[in-house]
Amino acid sequence: MSLSIFIFHILFFVFPIFWYYSIKIAKFSNFRLSILTYLNLNIFVFQYIGYFFLFHQLFTDRYESGVNNTDLLLKTFIFNLTCITSLNLSYLFLKYIIFSSSKDKYLLSLNRNVCTYKRFGIGFYVLFFLCLFGSYNYVQNFGFDNLALIKAINGSPIQEVMEARSSMTNNFSGKLHWIKLLNVEIFSLITLVVFGYLVVFKSYKSVFLFVISCTALAFNLLISSEKGLIMDLVIMLIFLYYLLKIHEINVKKIAIIFGAIVLIILLIVYKVFMGLSFDSSLIYAVMSRILGGQIDSAYYYVEYFNVDHSFLYGASFPNPGGFLPFTQFNLTQEIQNWKFPELLEFNVIGSMPTIFWAEAYANFGFLGIVFVSFVVGFVLFFVDFIAIKLSRNIIGLSFYVYLIFHYKNLAVTGISNFMVDINVIVVFIVFIVINKVSLNPPQKKLWIKTPD
Repeated sequence: MSLSIFIFHILFFVFPIFWYYSIKIAKFSNFRLSILTYLNLNIFVFQYIGYFFLFHQLFTDRYESGVNNTDLLLKTFIFNLTCITSLNLSYLFLKYIIFSSSKDKYLLSLNRNVCTYKRFGIGFYVLFFLCLFGSYNYVQNFGFDNLALIKAINGSPIQEVMEARSSMTNNFSGKLHWIKLLNVEIFSLITLVVFGYLVVFKSYKSVFLFVISCTALAFNLLISSEKGLIMDLVIMLIFLYYLLKIHEINVKKIAIIFGAIVLIILLIVYKVFMGLSFDSSLIYAVMSRILGGQIDSAYYYVEYFNVDHSFLYGASFPNPGGFLPFTQFNLTQEIQNWKFPELLEFNVIGSMPTIFWAEAYANFGFLGIVFVSFVVGFVLFFVDFIAIKLSRNIIGLSFYVYLIFHYKNLAVTGISNFMVDINVIVVFIVFIVINKVSLNPPQKKLWIKTPD
């Protein structure tokens, strides 16, 4: 056994113990739902467990694609531990030192008698149909038969599916960000609100609206064959249901149920998109993607800036309108093209996002990981703290669930997407509009009480 593998095994099994006692000292539970706990869960699944399989070369596809240097893999793992430590310590510092009041418990800590609204107003319907129109217009832009989803279902060659996905994402000629803001981000909040009303009021109208919105949103998420997004939609709805019915979520108790749901969804999606049979090869493909797919991307970032390229010193960060004196470096596409240049020959423009610390490392090295992770922990605490205070009705809880899933993406994408966070700003405005303007006067009292 090499020294790198020996050190890895010590760190891999000892670090969770350190993590457990750190949060226990801070009187924080990783088993009660919050923005940080769900981000931690995603980091653990996508950026921790898989290292064991990669060090033991159990994912042969990852090994053959280049994740085969144990020294570099150990370096990547240590960077990941540094990120987790800095992220959690800054968050827990604020919670334990600054907001140590016993009344400031985690979710919906105070007994609340809050007004909720039984009927949607005209403003809500305007937003609802605007999202539907945006979805229809996006499909019309390509033609139904040219969608990556339809090509995959029809059994088209994988190259055609990849080209279709490229033209709908990285190689899209229009303003894709604004399209997704309407068709995915705002539509997600709308769908959550409708589902919340379905759970509480159980009216035929809410059932009808939910079937339409959920179907359209699911189609939007799958349309470019981005397989993991549909899993988020299912879990978002489950989270909101639990918060409305039980008022808090013990992540530990429902982890096995969620894990089974996620695995079943991914098996079905991979079966459709990759044409694999329901056998060991399908299970292997899903497990390799879940546990190794994000780690190998982080590994490539460390490999690239370890040898082939100097640090970027902020060049990958947003430069709105070219106002700042630098040309933005498209980091995710550059890493993809460097590692898989053959895809360019097939007119496939890919990208390789990964956990946020990798972009921090690409710009400022190891100290960038420490500093950026520490700042992210501070920001997440204040977002969590404010969002909980807003969670006083169905709409507020829907917005909180949206934020949980928005920030869990830090486990799988770069920090640039969160520096000028137009998505959260616009969705927050939509939340205010729905909550204050687009609903009719109070119709029913909704009692929300957290168990002692």
